[in-house]
Amino acid sequence: MAKYGEIGQRLREFGESKHWSRTEFADRLGISYQALTNYITGLARPGNKLQQRLRTIDCDVEWIMTGRSATLPTETTPGYCPNMRWVFDYCPNSTCLFTKINAC
Repeated sequence: MAKYGEIGQRLREFGESKHWSRTEFADRLGISYQALTNYITGLARPGNKLQQRLRTIDCDVEWIMTGRSATLPTETTPGYCPNMRWVFDYCPNSTCLFTKINAC
């Protein structure tokens, strides 16, 4: 991965969490497969236009761009468990603002 590798990693994780192929993910964003690949591999940084498109598909853009999130994990969050309690500081791969305090 290149300069924006962490952003690209989170983009890839988001697409995988939706069970989308890279082609389907690109189509949903209205961009080419190659453009999405450039973002995922860290060669390009999502600008305002792509960030807005990500919001339209229910993506937490703050998490994509910074690794931090203001939202609690939900059923679609990898590793989510309904019996867990959450405290400020957790998200997948230790990147968000919530911490899991009870394991399933």
